[in-house]
Formats: sequence, structure tokens, C-alpha cells
Amino acid sequence: MMIIKIGKKLLTLSLFYTAFLSSSLSLNVTNTLNIPLTSINVGVPFLVTVTAKDLPELNRWPTFDSLDKLHIVKQQMETKRIMDSPKPHNERRFIYTVVADTSGTLTIGPAQAGNSSSNTQVVTIIEGKYPAKSNSLLPTYTLSIPHNRYVVGEKVPFTVKFAVQRQDIRLRHLEPLDVDGLNVTDLNVGEAKVETNNNELISVIEYRGHFYPTKTGELFIPPLRADYTVPSEKRNSFASFFLIPHEKTYAVYTHPLKLIIDPLPKTDLPIGAIGEFTSYTATLNSKQALRGEALLLTIALEGTSDFESIAVPKLTLPENLRVYESKSALYKTAQGEKKEWEFIIQGLKEGTYTIGKQIFYYFDTKTKTYRNITTKNITITILPGAPPQRPKEDTPKEKSLPSESLTDEIPLHTKAPELELPWWLFLTLLSIPVFFTTVWLLLPLITPRFQKMFYYIRRKTVLSHALKNIQSAQKSNNIPQLYEITKKAMIDYLSLPENSSSEDISKALRAQGFSNEFQQEWIKHHTSLATISIYSPSHRTERSAHSFSQARAWIQHLSKAPRILPCIILTFSACPFMQAELSPALYDIVETMSQGTLYIPFIVWQLGALATWTLCWYYAAFRNQKAFLKCLILFIFAGTGWGLRGYQHYRPSGYIRTDEALLYLGPDKTHVVRGKLHKGEKITVAQKKGLWYYVFSAEGRGWVKAEEVSLETRL
Repeated sequence: MMIIKIGKKLLTLSLFYTAFLSSSLSLNVTNTLNIPLTSINVGVPFLVTVTAKDLPELNRWPTFDSLDKLHIVKQQMETKRIMDSPKPHNERRFIYTVVADTSGTLTIGPAQAGNSSSNTQVVTIIEGKYPAKSNSLLPTYTLSIPHNRYVVGEKVPFTVKFAVQRQDIRLRHLEPLDVDGLNVTDLNVGEAKVETNNNELISVIEYRGHFYPTKTGELFIPPLRADYTVPSEKRNSFASFFLIPHEKTYAVYTHPLKLIIDPLPKTDLPIGAIGEFTSYTATLNSKQALRGEALLLTIALEGTSDFESIAVPKLTLPENLRVYESKSALYKTAQGEKKEWEFIIQGLKEGTYTIGKQIFYYFDTKTKTYRNITTKNITITILPGAPPQRPKEDTPKEKSLPSESLTDEIPLHTKAPELELPWWLFLTLLSIPVFFTTVWLLLPLITPRFQKMFYYIRRKTVLSHALKNIQSAQKSNNIPQLYEITKKAMIDYLSLPENSSSEDISKALRAQGFSNEFQQEWIKHHTSLATISIYSPSHRTERSAHSFSQARAWIQHLSKAPRILPCIILTFSACPFMQAELSPALYDIVETMSQGTLYIPFIVWQLGALATWTLCWYYAAFRNQKAFLKCLILFIFAGTGWGLRGYQHYRPSGYIRTDEALLYLGPDKTHVVRGKLHKGEKITVAQKKGLWYYVFSAEGRGWVKAEEVSLETRL
């Protein structure tokens, strides 16, 4: 019995290690942005990743000798379920963060895991320094295409290159190439490297891709934008609390390009594609079938072309064969791509049939001629009888396992989601607890014990209540009440006891430094109201309107305060509205926020928090909704004006690159011409619409063609 148990355990271990030894290993060297790396400077960390497919759950790290030449900074293990065709599988990645401290050519790998071995990667370690004045050097962004003339439908390769001579600049986002008349594919995996120029380092990131022109004539490619981040020079300890990044985002642009797309030569042939093709095959899953039984015919085309635009080929079949279109699939191969179409074929009568050669005509972009490629003949035999009835089986679908990866790989040319709240939502949520907390803290403090601390606030509140009481007394025509209202207002205004007399009020006025003229006015007003309050009702009726207006004027005289500050704020906030084009500015802000590249300066966060705190505090202290709404409108108006005016500083600038550029009223040549701009004239771009820019210049504002403008880097 013991022998059987030991045998089972040995069998399990042997199967386990057999699977481990048979797993395939691959090794990749990338920078910290997961871009394949070919060269890097000394002291900069990079990643060495070993990937094992179908690896059992074994916490065993692969080994390779070349790691002893590097310093391992960090190790990390990830497991993923890959659902790609043709067969889903598990992947385990072993990630080493390493640093090289000596220059030279370094061969990393192969990694060893049992009897499995990975590939090797060669990395060049370069020793050098960035320029001494690198903080003032701006990055460059270029778009290059081998030629300027192509045929419609031809594969056109292009390369975008981001180069910088500062180590702290990080590439964040590349604007995709989206032009009418182009069918653009995704960018391929990029390449990160370090170049030297006069012993000075240049960090380069390259991406390659291709597109297929779909229209003939002149094709204009406008400037493409690359967003990059630079650490802020001024750091604030409260920035992290307010979710404010310690970096600023800027943009750099490529130069515009113009291509000439020629049409295809005239022909009567049924052209199926444009490109270069290496094979065209037809295969059957069986060469014999019963009458009515389904056969699977697969047509495969391999080569280099825009396979997504290639239509389903039309088959030429014998008369007694019926065909149904099934599905298609596209695969990448060493020679390019391969597209397969599947067809269901049924034989209606028994006999032997020959499926003849299927001809595919195309335009060869290499020889610039029309060519064709054919399949081989296929012979099938249809036997008499009915096909057997096959029971329907419910095949359970394979459940996709959730990813166990600790980090998701995101291509650099796509927008990466950020784990942060939008700024408008953050300020809205911040205002709610600030408001209630402030009310809760301040209201208990407004007691006689703390009257001196809130002296000014108390005076304003007293006068506001006095005016309301005067208005209530006027509605009931109660003139004697005016004496009590004004006397109580003065007692509360001067913070005197409730049973204070008129003499006490006069002494308090002298003690608190009120002028003699003010004291005389108070005695006159107080005596007048005391006299009116004891007159007959008929006399009160004659003097009522004057008495109420006199009391209201006295209270308003006490509450006189300079109204200059709101006027100054409104004046200075109206000026930016007059200088800024409101519609293009708002359009730019919304578009930039949707792309995740809007930079909000730290001072805006500070002013917004202070404005919110001040408004809530003001409302809690005065309980005056009208005053609160007025202040809110004032802050919104002033903040929006200065925000739009300040946002113009972050608009891209440039100059006119052609001898003459016409300023149009709208983004079309059918609109009225406003004026002309000359070569080299400075402009600021406020809005982009298709292949047109709305620009500001010394000569005026209007729409110009994008091909007439060259944009500069803004930093």
C-alpha cells in the first residue's frame, strides 16, 4: 500500500515538472514605459522581463548568468490568462528592474528554467551626460515618410520620433494620425534608445506604423501633437492633499507634410486588392462527402496589403455544388498578414467534381503593374446517400478568467486612464463639507463672550436685522416702534447692556472714538423719534412716511461701507472677457479636458479653495442668501474671465510658413476674406477644425489653412 502511495506522488511530481520543463520562455528588455529598449545610459533603470507560457503555479524564478553584471533594484511576478488565438493559455512574467553602472555592449540572457531556455537580447550601455543647459532645451517631434508620391491603396510606412535632451521629461500622449482619406493602422511596438551628439545624450522614442490612402490627389497631413510632462519647479506640500500633480503638461508639434496620391492605371480586370502577395490557396477538409453533406472550403491569401478592405472573393464552382459564405479571419505572419475565408459547400448530385483555379487580380505596388495569383485545382467526390444525423451537443463555452496582473500594459500612443477625480467634481465635493463644517464651528462661537472677536460681523448683522424690523413696522404703520428699534440697534451695535440709557449710548460713542458730528446727529435723530413716538395718532399719520425714511437713512448711514472692491473685481474680470474669444476658448478647454492634457496651475486650485471657503463662511456668518448669491456670481464671473484669459497662454503658437495666407471668416474658402498674413508672422492658434486653424495675429483674427501654418513648441 505504501508503495502505491509513493508511486502516485512520484507520478504527480514527474507530470508537474514535465509541464514546467516544456514551457516556452521569452526574454524582453524594455524601459520603464514598457517600450522595447536597444540602448540606455549608465545609471538609468530598465526592465528585464522573462515570460513563461503554460507555466504551472510554481514560485520559482528563472536564472541567467548575465544578471550578475547588473544591479537588481526590484523583482516582481505577474500571472495572466491570455485569450488570444489559436489557444488560450496562462502566462507568468518575471520582471526585474535593473541598473547598469558600466558602459559597453551587454548580452542579456538566455534565461534558464529547468531544461527550457529563452532568447537573448543585446543592449548598449552608453556613458554620457545631458547638456549643461538642458533645462532650456525643448524636445523635438518629427513625422517622416520615405517618399512623397504613392498610389491609392498602397501601403505607406511612417515613423514618429520624439527626442529630448532632458532626463526628467516623460512622453505622455501621442495624437493619433486621423486624416480624411487615410486608413491608418495602429502604431507598432516602439523603440527606446539613447543617441549621442558631440558626447551629449539624446533620449529617443520611435514608433512605426503605416496607412493606406483611399483618395487621389494632394493629401495634406496636418501637424501632430505629442504631450509630455515636466516636473514643476515649485513644489507645495499641500499639492498631494488636493490631488494636484507635481508636473506640468506641454505640447510639441510635427511639421505638416504633403503627399501626392496617384490613381491606378485603367484596366478592365476585376481588381481585388493593392499590394504584394506571396500565396493564394484553396483547401477542403475532405475530398469525399455524401450527397447533401457539408464540406468546409478555406481560401487563404497571404502578403502585404490593406486586408480589411479586401472583399470576399467570388468563387467559380461546378453547377451541382452549392456554396454558402461562412466567416473570415485575419492573422499576422512572418511575410506580412494572412486572411482566410471559409465557405460551406454541398454536393447536390453524386459524382466527381473539379473545383477549378480561383484567380485573384491585384495591383503590384513593387512592379507598378497588374498581376494575378491563382489556386490549384481540387477534385472532390460526392457519394450517394443522405448524410448521417449528428446529435446536437451543447458545448460549454470557455469562461474567461480574470486577469491576475498587478499592472496593465497600456500602449503609449493611447490615452492612459488616470486614478483621480475631475477638478470640477473635486471642488464640488470639497464645498459640501467645508460649508457644513464652517457653520458648525462658527455659529457656537457667536456668543457675548466672543463678541469682540466677531465685532465687525456682529455690527453688520445688527444693522441688517434693524432694517428688516423697520420695514415690518412700516407695513403696520407703527411709528412708536421706531424709537425702540433704533435704540436697540445702537445698543447692540456698541455692544452695551440691554438696559442702557441714552446717556450710556452717548458715552460709548465718545469712548469708541466717533466724531462730534456723528454724536450730534445721533442725539438729534434720537430726540426726534422720541418726540414722534408720544404724539397723537393723527400727527403720526402725517409724519409717518418721513419718520420711516429718516430711520432707514440713519441705519444705512451706520452701515456705510466702501463698494469699490466689487467694482474693481468686475472691471478687471470684464477686461479678459473682452480680450478673449469666448467660444474658441471654451471649445479648446472642453476638447483638452476630454484628451486629459489640460494643465490647471496650482494657483487656480488655491484661489478656488479660498473662494469656496470664503463664500461658505460668509453665508454661515450673515445668513443672507442674496448676499451669498451675489458673491457667488461675482466669483464665477471673475474666475471665468481670468481663467479664459490665462488659458490663452497655453495655446500653441507658431508662424506663417507660406509667402501669403488669407484670413477667412469661416473654415472654408466660400467665406469672406478678412485679410492677409505674410510669411514669418507670429500667430496663436485658438481652435482647430479639420484642416483649418482659427488664429490670432497682429493683423487680425480668422481662419487659415493648416498647411500654411507651422506650430512651435510651447514650454
